[in-house]
Formats: sequence, structure tokens, C-alpha cells
Amino acid sequence: QEYLVKTKLTAEMLQEHVYSLPDLTGQGASNLEVLFGIASPEAATMPAFTADEGAQSVRFINALIQQAYGIYEFVIFDIGTAITIPLHYAVLKAAGHVLVVANPSRPSVAPTRDGIRQLEAHQATTQDQLRLVVNRWSPRALIKRDELPEYFGIPVFSTIPLVESDTMMGLTNQGRFISHAVWEDPEKYAALKPFVAGIAALSENFALGIVDILRKRMQAPKKRHAFFRK
Repeated sequence: QEYLVKTKLTAEMLQEHVYSLPDLTGQGASNLEVLFGIASPEAATMPAFTADEGAQSVRFINALIQQAYGIYEFVIFDIGTAITIPLHYAVLKAAGHVLVVANPSRPSVAPTRDGIRQLEAHQATTQDQLRLVVNRWSPRALIKRDELPEYFGIPVFSTIPLVESDTMMGLTNQGRFISHAVWEDPEKYAALKPFVAGIAALSENFALGIVDILRKRMQAPKKRHAFFRK
């Protein structure tokens, strides 16, 4: 709405609306900030997005990206699957990588492949941009992971394992960050370690050193040997 009125977007305007997440390492200030999207689908019909037959949303995204690239090392957009929406299309055209998150279940794989075909048909992305992230993977899914790249037509970028734990649901319902909880107490949340490790492996593709930091943090404390003498 501000961009619609002011017809410009400055770094100061952007900083007024981002939320800084707490630092996970305890070694400095937070380096992760979030700009939240719309609260309800109805907001997408507002003039800030629909004016000039959708061109206003394209202008907004382009201005947002221009400012964000000048501030942040990485810019990540979490968008929906409706790629024909001008706002989503603008994000896809500007993206360096497009991560396609797919669950290895039969009701999910076919719609995901159809979505990839739509991306290609609308020339929203190139084949080199697409990266497959296999989410909630388990050998018991009875779908061979090696067959997924051929089925989708894009290479596997990362695999996030399925963690059957009500603890994850509990953390989510409390509004807590799963990775943060495991970072703070690896032993208490040991069942969630594979999930966090998968997220770290995905992040490693963009920021080297994440996995090494996490591995050191999650190592069990070494047993101390005591020597007694009477």
C-alpha cells in the first residue's frame, strides 16, 4: 500500500516492515529478517496488487528485489503455485534458483509435475533454474527416490527426511522455530535432528559452512574420565 501511494521503495521503508529473527548461534546479532506476506487471500485483490491489470504488483516486486539485493546476501521468496498471478510471475522471472518442493506421495507427484510443465509453458523459468527438493522422504514411501528426477525432469537438489514426531507439531503449535529448538537443546530434541540436518544440507548449497557448524553443535558431549587416588 505504501509503495502504491509513494511510487517508490527505499531501504528505510523496507527496514520498517521486516521482522528480525533471533540469532541461533548466540555469537552476534541476527542475520535473518522476514518480510511477511498478506494475511488473507482477499488482500490479493487490493489495488496495490491488481492496479493496471496486475502491472502494479510487477513494479512492486521489481522495486522490492532491487532494494533487497542491496541489503541482503540472499533473498528468498516463498510463493504459491499459481504462477499466472503477476506478482508470482515477476518473482520467478527474477529468481536465480527455483526450488520445487515435492512430497513423495502418489497424490502429490502428478500435480507437482504438472506445475513444472506450467512453469516451462509460460516461460517463467528455464530448465537450469529448477531444483527439486524432496520433502518428507522415507524409504517406506514405496516410491524410489532415484526415479523422481526422471519423472519430474529436474535434478534433485536436496532431501528433507520424514520425521514422525509429535514434538515437531508441538513446537509448531507453540510458534517456535524447529531448527532453533534443536540448536538450543540437541539432546532433548534428538528425534528432530535428521530433519534439521536435511535443512542444513539444503542451506549448504548457498552458504558453505552451515553443516560443519551444526555438526559441532550437535555432537554429544565427550565423557570425562576421573582419576581417584586415596
